[in-house]
Amino acid sequence: MIIASILATAYGAALAISAVSGNGVTPIRITTPTPHGYGNGEWVAINGVLGNTAANVNDQVTVIDPNNFSVPGTGNGAWTGGGTVAMYYGIANGLIMAGASPLSGAQVYLGPEH
Repeated sequence: MIIASILATAYGAALAISAVSGNGVTPIRITTPTPHGYGNGEWVAINGVLGNTAANVNDQVTVIDPNNFSVPGTGNGAWTGGGTVAMYYGIANGLIMAGASPLSGAQVYLGPEH
């Protein structure tokens, strides 16, 4: 049995962003006004960041503390406002990439049976 190639995304509840690191800062640091609840290596989707648009990514986080995390990349401007972050679940070519729920950060291959 072979699972057909699939491309889909789903997002968890969005959190507001209250600060983003500035121009030239590597990695990009994100601050949320309430605890984000993410774990190291979980995938997030960041959208709507103004100024430092390099922060608008789907990528894995490195947790700094309950309200701060970083994503790979280098800032390309001063943050001028905006932005939300949400847990990102992507399915591509039969590989599921997920955050804490429902797969606890697992990656499950759904390809051909052996």
